[in-house]
Amino acid sequence: MCAVHDQCPAKGLQCCSSGKLWSLRKLQAYLFHVRSLTPVMSERAKLLLSKYYQLQRQAAARCAARTTVRLLESLVRLAQGWPTHKHTASAHTHTLAHSRLMYHKEVTVQDALVAISVMDCSLQGTGRFNVLHSAFPDNADEDYLQQEQKLLQRLDIHF
Repeated sequence: MCAVHDQCPAKGLQCCSSGKLWSLRKLQAYLFHVRSLTPVMSERAKLLLSKYYQLQRQAAARCAARTTVRLLESLVRLAQGWPTHKHTASAHTHTLAHSRLMYHKEVTVQDALVAISVMDCSLQGTGRFNVLHSAFPDNADEDYLQQEQKLLQRLDIHF
């Protein structure tokens, strides 16, 4: 087991580094457990989400109906966790948020970037990207770092 999952009450789960797949029951136990996490937004993640929101608001070709405060709220919920009240949920926020899924206590830059990527795919429409016809990268860490650099440049953020 890895250090992250040592803290988890769902300790019976095999760690991803062991190479064994989790059973459906163990996966359900983990997902049930991470629902109780309440990750705190880091300053860097907050900066990324607000810069992205500002960029969307300033875009000449933007759809005004889609770039409201609800866009910013959806970004936060995607990065941090799903809403606690059903009436505040949008279609995007019914999925398990990245920070909780990764068992983070603080919303990281990576969590914010994943939320932005999901939102970008959503705002661009379904015709440009089909997850069923995509391949997992050979080097996921390197792929993530490249995507991070592109997005940070696009948002003009330098950490």
